[in-house]
Amino acid sequence: DAEVRQTAPDFIPPPSGTSYSKSTKKLDLLQHFKGWVIRSEEADFDTNRAVLMDFTVPQEGDCRFVYVLPTDSKTALVEYTVFSDTLLSAEKYDDSLADYIRKDLNIKQFEVLHEEFGVIPMSLADFPSHIGSRVICIGTASGSTRSSTGYTFMNIQKESRTLAAHLASKKPLLSYRSPAKQVKTARYDRVLFEVINQRKLTIADIFTAMFSRNSVQKIFQFLDGETTFLDDLKIMSTMPLPDFSAAALRSIW
Repeated sequence: DAEVRQTAPDFIPPPSGTSYSKSTKKLDLLQHFKGWVIRSEEADFDTNRAVLMDFTVPQEGDCRFVYVLPTDSKTALVEYTVFSDTLLSAEKYDDSLADYIRKDLNIKQFEVLHEEFGVIPMSLADFPSHIGSRVICIGTASGSTRSSTGYTFMNIQKESRTLAAHLASKKPLLSYRSPAKQVKTARYDRVLFEVINQRKLTIADIFTAMFSRNSVQKIFQFLDGETTFLDDLKIMSTMPLPDFSAAALRSIW
C-alpha cells in the first residue's frame, strides 16, 4: 500500500523578522523522529556501545536511520529519524520502530516504557539574534540548529554559557551575539544543502563516507564547529569531490 503522509507546513515558521526568501525556502527540510524506550528480557544490550546512525533501514526516497542508545542490558532508547520535507503518518513511525526492533535487534517481545516525538527545522534562513530591544532568541529560534544536520545540543550549551555571562556582565542586550552563528559553518551547510538538492548523492551516502573515513572524535568536533580550517579540509577531502566542488561553486554563485 502507498504510504500515507501527514500534511506538514512548508516550514515551521521562524520568529517575525527572519529573512526568508523563496530561493532559501526550497532547500528547507524537516528532521522528524519518534523514539521508544523499550525493555525486554530477550535483550542483551552492550551499555558501552551506541548505534548512532543505522542507514540499513529502507530509505524510501528520503534519508532514514535509527539510533539505539542502551541504558542497561535490558533497556534502550530506539529512535527512528527521517530527513524529508513532510512528516509521515503516525502509524508509519510505529511500524518502522517495531519492525526494526523485531528484525534488526531480534527482540520479539518488549515493553514500551516511554515514547518521544519531535520535529527539528533544518533551514538556511537567517534567524535573528534579537526581536526588538528586549528579547533575545535562543536555541533553534536563534539559528543554533545546524541546517545541514539538525545538530543542536552542543550549540545550545555554548549559547547558554555565553548568554549567562553576557547577562551577568550587565552589557546591553543588543550587543549579545550567539556563538553558534559562524560564517564558516553557514557556508558549509549551504554547500551540503546544494548537494542534497541535486539528489546525486543521498544523505546516507554522505554520512557513511564521513564517518567511515574520519575519526568519530574529529567528526563530532566538526559538528560542534570546533575544528580548524585544516581539519575541515581533511574532512572535505574524504567526500565525493566532484559533487561537492560543483555544489560549492553553485552556492557561491
